[in-house]
Amino acid sequence: MTQKHPAHKAPQSERVSLKTRIGWGFGGLADNYIMNVLNAVFLVLYVQYFKMPPMLAGAALAIPRIFDAVTDPLIGNISDNTRSRWGRRRPYIVVGAILSAILLPLFWTPLGLSTVSNTEWWRNIPFLYVVVLGLVYALTYTLYVVPYTALGYELTNDYDERTRVLAWRMYIGLFGSLTVPLVYRLCQLDSFGNEARGAVIVSMCMGILIIGSGLIPAWVCREREDGQHQETIRFFSAIKVTMTNIPFVIMLIAYLIIIIGLFSALSLLSFLNIYYICGGNKDFAGVIIAGSGILMALVAYGSMFLVAAVASRIGKKTAMMVGLGFALAGALGDLIALDPRWPMAQFITNIIAGMGLQGCWLMVSSMVADICDEDELKTGLRREGMFGAVNGFALKAALGLTALIGAFLLENSGFNAETVDRFEADTIAQVIEPPRTWSIEDEHFAEAAKIFDQAAKRFELIADDKSAVKSGNRWTLFWRLIRGEAVYYRWYDFEKDVQDWLAEVQLFSERTDADTEKKLNAYAGRVHEQFFQSLEKQHSVAKLMKKQVVFFRAGGFVLALVLFCFYPITRSRAEKTRRILDERTLSSE
Repeated sequence: MTQKHPAHKAPQSERVSLKTRIGWGFGGLADNYIMNVLNAVFLVLYVQYFKMPPMLAGAALAIPRIFDAVTDPLIGNISDNTRSRWGRRRPYIVVGAILSAILLPLFWTPLGLSTVSNTEWWRNIPFLYVVVLGLVYALTYTLYVVPYTALGYELTNDYDERTRVLAWRMYIGLFGSLTVPLVYRLCQLDSFGNEARGAVIVSMCMGILIIGSGLIPAWVCREREDGQHQETIRFFSAIKVTMTNIPFVIMLIAYLIIIIGLFSALSLLSFLNIYYICGGNKDFAGVIIAGSGILMALVAYGSMFLVAAVASRIGKKTAMMVGLGFALAGALGDLIALDPRWPMAQFITNIIAGMGLQGCWLMVSSMVADICDEDELKTGLRREGMFGAVNGFALKAALGLTALIGAFLLENSGFNAETVDRFEADTIAQVIEPPRTWSIEDEHFAEAAKIFDQAAKRFELIADDKSAVKSGNRWTLFWRLIRGEAVYYRWYDFEKDVQDWLAEVQLFSERTDADTEKKLNAYAGRVHEQFFQSLEKQHSVAKLMKKQVVFFRAGGFVLALVLFCFYPITRSRAEKTRRILDERTLSSE
């Protein structure tokens, strides 16, 4: 039977001041921006704007992530073994934050764009450019995040105080999650001229925030003295001891499965929203994506309080499984919610999933801190840097893999940006332009042609990547969408307009001369062949994307739930380990 515990208060010696908790937490904002600004924009911009082949774009994002993952344990061990007047963690935090901020805007100024469509990687200069830049960026990110994470693990030794401290990284870092979904939307502002220039300027602004928030932990937090005096450990010995820690291995595999399932699906979600839910209207999709991200970030605060409450009363293992249960329910709900008939329904499933996910990330961090105690009991060393680094290795390796899996799934679904562009261009050339050249004397048919032309102009706005709002005040768009109003013009609206137009064409052809009837029938045939059949192919691609999104997300959560059933560290075991370590410390003094 699961045992409940009363609310726990940490001993005075293990309590962390509010100033230190907030100061360390600000580093989570820099971590969020360094990693997620790039993730939020890269695939969409390089595949859709620069027209890089999807598999190459995925590989360009994946290769640096894999390198980044490999360097994590190395930097973690270097940080654990560093002895300096400034500590083991803070020098790396300062250097990593500054360099990452400088490099971020350079991603949106690729060289050799004339070769961007080449499928051979060695002939694609933008691909080579972003891979090299990405490798350097990955190293600077590792220099920042591994020591920063280790610094948080060692601020306290108390079972529940750890959760309270580590939560501040997420409380403040979630502000980044609220704003990152707006990044792509900001890049699209007309004042920038184009999306690439917008990405450069937005990234420069984000770089200022990265430096400001990234340096605060190094300034506010003070490291423990005991870590500076312990023995050093060789890299491969450290890896061996870490990877033979059974609780850590179980947690690591489960964490990796969650990341692969969740983020492989997430990379498809932007395309699914643009070309299926929002019917080609990128402005509408930008609102949906930004709104979903902001909503999940807001709900994440509730998730942390919920899961932390379960952890303090029962235990971290149970809290993790509760969080995964909410995430699984939200993922399965997307089978119904991801539908163009109710574009805002995905907000509901995001709320359900969000109630669990952020709490899961908090439990992973807090569990790693407990695992460090078990490792100290076995080795006599405090190795937060290595455990945090290997955990980071799993995260980044999984993210690198998800970039490849996401690109594969995108290609497997049949999506091709050039096909979409050709569909829009052919629709304009074969459906919209011909009636504009007709000389129409029939008053009723002329009025129908005028109405159709108004709809055609909205379609042309979508094809030109501009907003096509039906009517009303743009400042109230979001609230009107929530109420269920059809605010944005989509391919589906134009589909209905084309059907109405063809009905008028059919009626007019029945009362006109034989030559005109023949011309009109030929036009109607081309419209059916070009527009309706092409649109149906787009629908088929999107429906396959939807199945892949749901399968990968839900499958990852189910497998992780099964694995956490075997996680062995309970509250009583963790507290017993801590007591033994404290007694060992007292006896050695």
